[in-house]
Order: sequence, then C-alpha cells, then structure tokens
Amino acid sequence: MKDVLLSYFIETGETKSLEAIEQAAAGLAPRVFSVGYIQADEDEEDEDEEENQRSYMISEYKFLQPLSGDRALELARRLALELHAFKSDRGFGFECATYCGATRTQGRFFESWAACFADMIQSLLSTLRDQPQWKEVVNLGDQIVSTVIPFLLGPPLDVDPVLLHGDLWASLLPSSNP
Repeated sequence: MKDVLLSYFIETGETKSLEAIEQAAAGLAPRVFSVGYIQADEDEEDEDEEENQRSYMISEYKFLQPLSGDRALELARRLALELHAFKSDRGFGFECATYCGATRTQGRFFESWAACFADMIQSLLSTLRDQPQWKEVVNLGDQIVSTVIPFLLGPPLDVDPVLLHGDLWASLLPSSNP
C-alpha cells in the first residue's frame, strides 16, 4: 500500500507541483526529467513494494544551502513576482491530491480561498475523528472551520488564486555553486 501511495504522490502531486513551479518561476524548483516504474529484483524482499515494481522520479539536482541576506531577499522577490503572480483560472486548489507532510489536499478546485482552506483543515480533522483522545481537538477544529475561517478568509477579503509552494524551507533557493 505504501508504494501505491508513493507512486501516486510521485507521478501526480509531486511531479505536477514541480512542473507548475517551473512554469511559473523557471529554475526555482528542480525540473522533472522522468517518472515511472522499474522492475525490482526478485531477490529483493521489500514488504512495501507491490508486484515487484518500484516507482522513481528523476529530477534536476539542486545544491541547497541556508539562506542569508541577499539570497533571502531574492527568494522573497521570486515568490512575490513570479510564483505568486501565476494566477489560476480554475480557482483555489490543485488538479490532483498533494501532500505537505501529513497534510493531504483533496485535488479539487474551490471558488474561494476560505472554502479551499476549510477543506484542508477538514481533511486533517478527518484523520482524527474516530480517535477518542482527539475529540476536543476535532470539536475545536470544527468550530474554526465553521466560524473562524469564514470570518478571516471570507468577504470582504478579496484574493486571487495563485500558485503557492506548500512547504517552504530555508534552503529552497538553489545555488549554482555545488
């Protein structure tokens, strides 16, 4: 099952995300060269693999290093002027499921940022609903979805759906110096 999820993630969410970032802000994320499956050797025993196949993704190598001064300003500039300027005519969301850590987006589009964000929070809460120890967290989360999100992200807030990178980290801006 794990390989099925990994394959789905690599072939759709991760690949399409990297391709969208490349289209919006060339060079910001690694370019994807190839994705697919390879046949695993019969003598390789891996309980996570199904049908002796392993998924792969080949992408451009980016030498990552910590951000400082000018590099941090360059990343901020590129995010604001290139990545976040790439508007979606389909609405808020993405064309397929994606992950940021344990957070799974459903892979659909919404008319508003409030509805999209509420759906992401509901997705997280759905993983906790059947676990009694998280009952209070789920109840508070439901209140946030029904009252706080519409209040903060609903009208009169007017935002355009743009491409966002879901998991920024300090080393995102690659260096050409390995």
